[in-house]
Amino acid sequence: MKRIGILCMLLLLAATAALAQNDLRPYLDSLQKELRVSQADTARARIMGFISQAYTGTDSAKAFSYARQAIALQQKHQNRQGLAFAYYTLAYAQLEHGSLKESEKNLLKARELVQDDLTKEGRRIYIRSVGNLAYVKSLTGKPDEELQLLLGLLPDIEQAKDSSALAVVNANLGAKLINTKAYGKALPYLQKAATVLQRLGMSESEGFVYLNTVECLLAMDSVAQTKPYLDKAKACFELQVDSDMWGHYYTYLGLYHHRSGNLQQALQSYAEAEQLALAKQQTHRLENIWKGLYELHMDLKQYPQARLAIQKLYRHVQEKELGQSQLYALESLARLAEKTGDHARAYTYLKAHKQLSDSVRQAEIDLKISEMEARYQAEKTQSEMLVLQNTNKEQQLKLERSRLFLSLLLGGSVILLLLLLIGYLLYRHKQRLARQLHEQQVRELEQEKQLITYNAMLQGQEQERTRVARDLHDGLGGMLAGVKLQLAGMADRQSNQTPDMDLYKVISQLDQSANELRRIARNMMPESLLKFGLETALKDLCANLATPATPITLQAYDLSPILSQDTQITVYRIIQELVANAVKHADASQILVQCSQHENQLLITVEDDGRGFDLNALRHKEGIGLSNVRNRIGYLKGKVDIDSAIGQGTTVNIEINLPT
Repeated sequence: MKRIGILCMLLLLAATAALAQNDLRPYLDSLQKELRVSQADTARARIMGFISQAYTGTDSAKAFSYARQAIALQQKHQNRQGLAFAYYTLAYAQLEHGSLKESEKNLLKARELVQDDLTKEGRRIYIRSVGNLAYVKSLTGKPDEELQLLLGLLPDIEQAKDSSALAVVNANLGAKLINTKAYGKALPYLQKAATVLQRLGMSESEGFVYLNTVECLLAMDSVAQTKPYLDKAKACFELQVDSDMWGHYYTYLGLYHHRSGNLQQALQSYAEAEQLALAKQQTHRLENIWKGLYELHMDLKQYPQARLAIQKLYRHVQEKELGQSQLYALESLARLAEKTGDHARAYTYLKAHKQLSDSVRQAEIDLKISEMEARYQAEKTQSEMLVLQNTNKEQQLKLERSRLFLSLLLGGSVILLLLLLIGYLLYRHKQRLARQLHEQQVRELEQEKQLITYNAMLQGQEQERTRVARDLHDGLGGMLAGVKLQLAGMADRQSNQTPDMDLYKVISQLDQSANELRRIARNMMPESLLKFGLETALKDLCANLATPATPITLQAYDLSPILSQDTQITVYRIIQELVANAVKHADASQILVQCSQHENQLLITVEDDGRGFDLNALRHKEGIGLSNVRNRIGYLKGKVDIDSAIGQGTTVNIEINLPT
């Protein structure tokens, strides 16, 4: 097999764990729903990053698209941490797709953006960016750089107390030791990693570590001990049927069957692995599969099939410019040609192998020479700079001695002038700051006074509404009910006589009057709002205002029952005014009302498909109802956005930040 792979670190461990246990669609639906209601660009960009990670390994095109949209939004706001997360997300999708150069470039960008970010989230992004950068170095045949990156991460991981990252580094150090054939030393690291991953519930990563353990045991010729770890890996991946690791599992299962002598079962496992890798576009995993198929067909003396497998491998590693793997492929092609008696072709492959080997060796030598030369030039430049600095210091000392007297004289004068100038500037600056502070305080006092006045007006209105509603319901409503009972008694006493239809008509009119009275009282102060809260009151409001021609749909999400009554009443009045306007003036076939709460943010949307209106005309002349809506939103320190055009309906979006 080729050099063993490294465990790739995903930033959002909670989201990953959820996807490992449940179907992808509900998770994506919840993210898409959150994206639709989110207004801030930075929040939308972060949600797009989550969606990209969810699509990674299943739909590369969508994973790339959402990650690039997130990058564009974060660049717009120059959010370094958010931009680093977006670059990391794109790099992760590219890594899973096998685009190693592009992935490395974006991981370097992410690392640079959060290198000096000491926040918890900044450290998490930095650790995972560097960890996956080490993975790329492993895949591109740079083990020294890979080991340097992993060892450099350990202090950051220990300081951050990041258990998941520590598990990954243990797994990767174990893989590194396997690659250097230190199998006995690798096993403890792999066992530590599996234990932590099992505790964290990261079943897919845990299964990956078990497969690395299988690789280690097979290299130690402990074939009989590998089956339990294969079974553990399978159990982990079964928790997520659509796991990206199934192709990896079948590759190692094929190797196990091959080493156990079950050659036909090995063929089936390799075929399953190749099919999965091609379907999921996991090109970086095909190298192991084609190597295994080549060795298996050679043992079965199925030389045409062996040639097909090794030719696929050779084309793949040529395209990726993987030097060591190209050498393996050329050597295998030469061996196959020798087996089939094609000595001329065997010689051609061996000659190409030697040329490539010399080229690879020379490239490594050139690289080391370049590094040594760069270090030498740096040291030489540093020495020259030190000599130059010493020379300059001596000259400066001579000049200072000759100019000391003049410097003291002139220096005193300059210092005095500077002190006077600084004092004057400080005085002017202090005056300007005091004036600005006073103006700001005056503005704040005026705004606070306006808010207090409007608050008092709103509270007075609501108190008066409540009083009038109670008086209507308890006073006039009781009187109407009493009159109705008396008239009903009179009607009963006339039951033996000819019915007085005028009397029954009066009783009916009294019923209608009582119903109208209750409707007016409910509009002035809905009883359901005071007793059952905002969501129930909104349901009653939509039900009462709906007509057969204009149905009203209410969608309420996560409304807190502990919102202050003042806030609930204000929000109710805003929605009441908007829905009433839509019913009266929009001539709509349907109205949608959405009211959702996320932590301390309340989002309101009222949308209709009616006749719409001209926004420019609205700016010049705004009605009392809409003016009241804006005042109430301003009282709650919220924002409103109105989108409408003639013939295209109207959408009103409101965002309110609730007090924490």
